[in-house]
Amino acid sequence: MDTSIGTIERVTDVVQQNEDTVRQTNPLFQDDEIRVTDGGEGELDFGGELILRMFNDTQTGGVRVGSAPGTPLDVRLFLDSGGFTGQLIEPGSRAEFQTPNEATIIVYGTDFFIVYDEENDITSVGNFEGEIEIELDGVVIEQVQPGTIIEIYHGGECSDPIPFDFSMREFEQRARDEESPVLALWVLLDESRPEIEVLGVDPDTIWIGKHCPDNPGTTQLTVEVFDDIAVKEVFASWWIGDQREEVLMEQVDDFTFIATIGPVTETGELSVIVFAEDYAGNEARTKTIRVPVRSCIG
Repeated sequence: MDTSIGTIERVTDVVQQNEDTVRQTNPLFQDDEIRVTDGGEGELDFGGELILRMFNDTQTGGVRVGSAPGTPLDVRLFLDSGGFTGQLIEPGSRAEFQTPNEATIIVYGTDFFIVYDEENDITSVGNFEGEIEIELDGVVIEQVQPGTIIEIYHGGECSDPIPFDFSMREFEQRARDEESPVLALWVLLDESRPEIEVLGVDPDTIWIGKHCPDNPGTTQLTVEVFDDIAVKEVFASWWIGDQREEVLMEQVDDFTFIATIGPVTETGELSVIVFAEDYAGNEARTKTIRVPVRSCIG
């Protein structure tokens, strides 16, 4: 009979252990796979010596404990996606984590987080307090100092240290709020507003009236929006006379957004303001863009 190496507890839905759904608390065994979905949260407890709190869209596999009972803990785990916070409590213990971009993270204590952004193939290792090393092919290539994050790219290349000032509890709460540890880290590190650049308005004058029936009474607005992390939403608010409308702008590449403004039904001056928001809730707006609206003369 297999010997349990710890427990897996369902905090909120959905936590799966291999092919089974965790209802409350299950024993954890060697090589178990854990998945957290549907806004869920789960807790892995290795006898109180190491506690990992896993958040939505996280998947781990290859969980193993290589130490004998009564000796310092030696845990290994592969993080396929998502992330977790951890507390390694017992002196002399170690925890080893691997992610798909080839680096190995060795934690000797005490409070930390590891996030793997599957879409961009980036591992982020954050040290709240304690000792953490990053290895490549068995050689230590970085030490993660307390209060800093190291990003690991494909092949084991590492970023310069990124300072942070949020607590582990703040990170955990943001991971719950965003239902993603990846998005939580984006939000917590992003303190700057988006930058909006207006590329053009085409046509730069709108013609309306019965003498130009083929003119739709619209114009296309094109902008570029830049942000440190990621843009959540860009929309244009326009008005002329009694007409007023908001339109969500369509993203056509990494930075470019377009929208059709109109149709307008009266002459005068069309006013447009573009608003952008990033995933941290930082907002930006343009100055008012003004477009003449003229009547066709027969």
